[in-house]
Amino acid sequence: MDTSWKRGDYGMIIKFDMENAFDKVRHEFLLKVMHKMGFVSIFIQWVALCISSPSIGPLVNGRVTGFF
Repeated sequence: MDTSWKRGDYGMIIKFDMENAFDKVRHEFLLKVMHKMGFVSIFIQWVALCISSPSIGPLVNGRVTGFF
């Protein structure tokens, strides 16, 4: 499967400020708000996994960049 970007492709960049946002908001509340706002279930599940795990390893260009 070719995962390279080509001119005209659509994509999305998401930046999470994990320290500030998720430490001060109840996770259940955040997930419910995302659901009410119309986020798709798979995205909500991804966010839930990120905030429930003590460490995450994001993919950059299809490769894990390291855990933090």
